[in-house]
Amino acid sequence: DAASRDFSSRLEPSGSSSNSSNSNGDDSDGGGSGTLTAGELRVKLSLAASSGRLDLTDCRLRQLPEEVLQLTELEELQLSGNCLTELPDSLSRLTALRRLGLAGNQLTQLPPGVGALTGLEGLWLHGNLIRRLPEQLGRLGGLRALSLAGNCLQAVPPGSLRGLTSLTDLTLAGNRLRSLPPGELEPLTRLRKLALNGNRLGQEGEEEGEEEEGEGTATATATSWLGVGSHMTGLTELMLQGNCLKRVDPAIFECPALQELSLADNQLTELPPNTAAATSLTRLHLFGNRLTRLSPRQLAGLPSLASCWLEGNPLSGDVVRQLISVAASASRSGDSSGGVGGGGEGGIVTSNEVLVVAFGSAPGTPNWGGLLGKVYRSAAAAGDEGRYFDVLYVADPSRDWYGGGDDSVYGYYRTRLLSYTRHYRRVLLLGDSMGASAALLFADLATAVLAFCPQVDLTAASIRPGRQTEWLTRFRRRLEGAVRSSRGELSVLRGWGGGGALGNGSGGEGGGGVTVKVFSVDSHRLAAALDARGQLVPLVRDAIRLQLGLRSGNVLKMFSCFGPSKLEGLQHEIDSLKLLLQTKDGELDRMRRQDLMQKQKEEQQTETLQAAAAHVAQLEARLMEQQRTSKELEVQLRLDYERKLTDAAQQRIALEGELENSRQRLAEQQLLAEQTRLQLEEMVAAQEQKLESLKEDGRLAELQRKSLEARLLEEHQKLDRLAQQHNVEQSKLLRRLANEEHRARRFQKQIANFTETMEEVSNILTAVENDQKTITSPVKVDKKAKASVAADHLRQSIAFFKCSKDEQPTDQGVGHSCT
Repeated sequence: DAASRDFSSRLEPSGSSSNSSNSNGDDSDGGGSGTLTAGELRVKLSLAASSGRLDLTDCRLRQLPEEVLQLTELEELQLSGNCLTELPDSLSRLTALRRLGLAGNQLTQLPPGVGALTGLEGLWLHGNLIRRLPEQLGRLGGLRALSLAGNCLQAVPPGSLRGLTSLTDLTLAGNRLRSLPPGELEPLTRLRKLALNGNRLGQEGEEEGEEEEGEGTATATATSWLGVGSHMTGLTELMLQGNCLKRVDPAIFECPALQELSLADNQLTELPPNTAAATSLTRLHLFGNRLTRLSPRQLAGLPSLASCWLEGNPLSGDVVRQLISVAASASRSGDSSGGVGGGGEGGIVTSNEVLVVAFGSAPGTPNWGGLLGKVYRSAAAAGDEGRYFDVLYVADPSRDWYGGGDDSVYGYYRTRLLSYTRHYRRVLLLGDSMGASAALLFADLATAVLAFCPQVDLTAASIRPGRQTEWLTRFRRRLEGAVRSSRGELSVLRGWGGGGALGNGSGGEGGGGVTVKVFSVDSHRLAAALDARGQLVPLVRDAIRLQLGLRSGNVLKMFSCFGPSKLEGLQHEIDSLKLLLQTKDGELDRMRRQDLMQKQKEEQQTETLQAAAAHVAQLEARLMEQQRTSKELEVQLRLDYERKLTDAAQQRIALEGELENSRQRLAEQQLLAEQTRLQLEEMVAAQEQKLESLKEDGRLAELQRKSLEARLLEEHQKLDRLAQQHNVEQSKLLRRLANEEHRARRFQKQIANFTETMEEVSNILTAVENDQKTITSPVKVDKKAKASVAADHLRQSIAFFKCSKDEQPTDQGVGHSCT
């Protein structure tokens, strides 16, 4: 994934780093370190869009490409081994992320947006420069693995870890933590592995020139309460090595599933009385403390205990004898227990001339013990009994590459190593990964080095301490200086996937050298791969044999100072050689018989070969025919290829023309877009002025509206008063109308009666007129005329009353008029 490439300004320029074109550097992940071209980035992004996985490991990125943040469906993103100093907060877009690798960068902090990645299950941040954790980290409730080893953390903000309730693996090794907030780890009941080694837990006060960070953190005390106890039913591994603890929280031993506990390199003077509660504990590391008293019953009460490392403690002779007695009575013949007692400069008593120094690769873990035990057992299986070399286990609890870039720490390790190695004629240094780097770092103290995948240029490694570039550069210079000064035989073993740590011939001035051997293993963990193949034990065994002066496959027995005298030893060796010689004679006779049988087989094979030769001749003829055919086919294919190449060149020219036309069109469109933008800006300005005017009109309209509302309220009040008055007047008019209707009905009755009377009078008058027609005298005529006039008046009156009767009065005025 990461060959040497170049990708614009996002990447570190070539030559700006000490490893830009370095063939001696070693990449801890087995890949190369280089840069990335824009085309290769597009290919990776295209593949990631379909696969959901993007690997940008060791690409020398200085900032995260913006295109990566557009892959919102990404599930895995690997950015380890780059030069990133910060991450954008827009990382929160990648909500589908499940695994995020950021190891081996130069990050000093995490963005708050990391809290939005709620689907995250694994987050690897080891080997950075992070000084503070964001509180939003506690929102990642689905996170299972969190690695923060090798950073610069001085405090943990309260609540930043409490919310990680799904966490099973938490690594905070190699930081500067003095304490944790009370109960911060208590909710993490699913934890299986917890590593806090290489910190300053329990340290009181502040070192000169160092400022304590973190607000609201707990005050550091000699007793560091972690919140670990019986509620953590799945915790199997707890690493507290390399701190400043003076006492241990007894609740630690109440974890029911705890199998390995490292309290080494602290300031412990005693163990809590409830040690026997750890019924599942199999490995207990207590070396490098201040234990003066240790009850054998405490260890005997651990039913599952297989190994206990106690060296480097000021235990008395009586306690040591009691512990040895307990170990012997336990009859754990397959276990390897740590050396008991102080030990130190001037305290070594041994007759062995070879010392094997095994450097641990993991923090505080002497992980070569099992393999060296296999070497012993293989020697015993070959007929050799007893131990013929001594072993010194060296571990770095701070995961700081044995202080190679720090003068004081390096001086401490070198002084301690010299106090042991000066007692031996030959010294073999052994290690893998970080341990292999240490083996090369102290190569000038040894006669031989066996280094599996060492890390030399830590600036190009994704697994590295949280140190500045100057520290890493001093480490590399010191290591290369030790290699040049070495007079021994240095062997570097690596897989084919990683660059060699050192080249051939780069050994010391005194006649030594560096031999690089490449295995067909594509993994940084070469030692583990070779062990799985059964090849690791023979490699280590042969290296030890060379130091013992045994260059054949036979291992001679080396007697310790507790065996017979040297003369008796030589006699035993002579007897062994005689026995060996007799064995060789028998083997020679057997080989002669086998040689005779082999000759007979060879004669039979000769006949078979003659028959096969004829068959081979036929096959050769067929082969020549096939070769001729293949040549013709090759010529035809070459012609086809050249024709296709010509067509491709023509297509490329055509595409370049189209690209140029597209560029011109794009320029025109950009110019048009710029003009349109200016016009839109002018329109926006005019619209803003109009908007301001409308706002002013709106304010005036608002004032008028309020005035009209006040007037409308007054009119409503007037209308209410008028309506009340109208209702009163209406009720009065209704009463008067009812009275008038009553009077009108009564008057109609009177009219009807009067009409009947008048009709009767009219009839009478008619009869009178008829009677008067017969009167002829003047007097009668005069009366007759008067009567006629009176009759006319009556008729008119009757007609008027009839008319009044027929007409119904419609209002009060008409009614009065009719009356």
